[in-house]
Amino acid sequence: MFHDVRVTYPKKRKPIEDHVIEEIQEPARKTMYDVVLENFRVLKRVSFVHRTVYIGEHQFFSDSDRLEDLFSSTIQAVNEAYTAEKLTGFLLCYTKYFLHLVEGDEDSIYKHLGLLMKKKERATHLGAIKLLVHVSHVSKRVIQDWTAYVGTPSQYLGKINIDCELEEAERHIYNCIRKMYNLVFAYVHQNADTPKYEDRRLSMFTQEDLPPDVTYRVTRGPIGGVGGSTDPYRSTLPEHEIVDFNIKTRFTQDIEAYYGTYGVVPQRIVYNDKTWPCAEHHIQFDVFSKPFDLSTEFPKPFKSEDTKETKEVNEETVLS
Repeated sequence: MFHDVRVTYPKKRKPIEDHVIEEIQEPARKTMYDVVLENFRVLKRVSFVHRTVYIGEHQFFSDSDRLEDLFSSTIQAVNEAYTAEKLTGFLLCYTKYFLHLVEGDEDSIYKHLGLLMKKKERATHLGAIKLLVHVSHVSKRVIQDWTAYVGTPSQYLGKINIDCELEEAERHIYNCIRKMYNLVFAYVHQNADTPKYEDRRLSMFTQEDLPPDVTYRVTRGPIGGVGGSTDPYRSTLPEHEIVDFNIKTRFTQDIEAYYGTYGVVPQRIVYNDKTWPCAEHHIQFDVFSKPFDLSTEFPKPFKSEDTKETKEVNEETVLS
C-alpha cells in the first residue's frame, strides 16, 4: 500500500573545510632606545659626545710650557684609561689667561676636571676658572686631536662694564664662544693637509668622528705687540678684555660648582603632588565640621604653614 509514497531526503552537504586562521602579526614597535642605538650605529659610536668650554687665569710666567703640560697630562691620563669616547680639544694660551675646549663622553670630561682640580698647580698657579658653555650630544667633533696654541690677541677698543646687566653680559659671553669656535675651525681647516690630519680629512667633515688615536702637540703663533703681530689667527682670538670680563662676571659659573653637580639628580617640586598619602598641609581636616556663625561664634584655631604653630585668631581681626 505504500509503494507509491515517495520520501524526499535532504541532500548530503559537504563538510565545512577547516580553514587555517593565520595569526595576526603586530607591527614592530620602535622605542626611543632603538632610535638611539640606530643613531649610534650610523655615527659609529657607543656613547654621546659632549663639548665643554671653560676659561681661567694662570701664573706660569717663568716657563710657559708648564701650562700646556698641565692640561695635556690630565687629558692623556684620561685617554690612557678606559673611555667610551676619547678626549680631544683645543687649548688657547695667553700670558695670563687660557681658554680650553674639550670634547668627549660625559665621564671622560668630568674625570678630566677632577684630575685638574686635584693637581697641586690648581692652588699655586691657577686662578679663577669659569664655565663658558656646555653642549650635550654634539653631532660631530670640531677637532680630532688635542692641540695647544699660544697666541697674542688684538686689543678690544670698546668699554666693558663689569657690573652690566644680563643682556650685555650674554653678548660678551657669546662673542667669546663664537671667536673660540672660529679659531678652532680655522686651525683645523688650515692644518688638514699636515701628516697628522691627512688620514682623517674625510672623517673630520663627516659624522664618522670617533678618533682611533689622539696625538698631542703645541703650536706657537708669532709673538708681537698690538697691531704688529703676524699671527694668522689674530682676528679669531678672543681679546684679553673679553676673557677677563667672562672670568670676573657674576653670570658665569665656577668650574668647582659645575663639577659638583655631576651625578646629582635634582628633585623637582612637582613630584610632591603625586605622592600618596598626601602631605599634611594638603589635607583639610575640618571639611566635615559644622561651620561657625561669624556673628555669634569665635573663629576656629588653625595652623600656620610658616611657623607650624597653632594660633588663636582674634575675632576683631577677622571682623576687620
